[in-house]
Amino acid sequence: MNNGYPSSFINRHINRRLKKIKYRDKSIDNDLTRNKNFITIPYIKGLCEGIGRVLKRRNIDFAYTVHKRLNCLIKLGKDRLINDQHMGVVYKIECENCEACYIGQTKRHLETRVKEHRSDISKDDNCRSVVSKHRALKDHNFDWCNTKILHHENHRRKREIAEMVFIKKHSNSINMQKDMEDLPAAYVSIL
Repeated sequence: MNNGYPSSFINRHINRRLKKIKYRDKSIDNDLTRNKNFITIPYIKGLCEGIGRVLKRRNIDFAYTVHKRLNCLIKLGKDRLINDQHMGVVYKIECENCEACYIGQTKRHLETRVKEHRSDISKDDNCRSVVSKHRALKDHNFDWCNTKILHHENHRRKREIAEMVFIKKHSNSINMQKDMEDLPAAYVSIL
C-alpha cells in the first residue's frame, strides 16, 4: 500500500499464496496416505483373516493372491514333441557297450538323421561314418532309441558351434578332430 499498489491487487495475491500453501498441505497429506506399505499374501483360510487384522492395525494395505491359479491347472497350447520330431538340434548317441558317444547336429527331424546313421552301418568301408566304424570295429551297439537332445538351435552356424563345443566337452566322443577345426579360439580357451 505504501508502494502505491491498490488494496485489491494486494488481497488477490495474498489469497493466491494462501491457496497454494493450503493445497500443498493437502497434497502432502495425500502423499503420506499414498505412501502406505502394500503387500500381497497367499490366501490360506483361517490364517489370513488374523494376518489381515494385524496388517490393518499397522496401516499396511494388502491383497490376497490365489495359490493355485487356473492357468496352472489347465494347459492350452501345442502338444509336446517327442524327441524324434525335433528339428534344428545338437544330439548325442551313446554306445551301449562302452562310454563312447557320438555328437552331431541336424536341421532336419532327428528321426531322419538317426535313420541315416543306422543305414550307414550296412554300407561299404569307404562310406562309413564314425558311428558305423565304431560299430564295425568294436562290435558295439548304439542306443538309438535314447538319443539325447543337447541343444536346440535353428541358426546353422550357431548350431555348428554348439556341436563343436559339446564335442570338446565330451572327452569320450568318437567324433573326429576335424569336427572341431572351425571352433573359434575364444571358445577353446574357455572350455
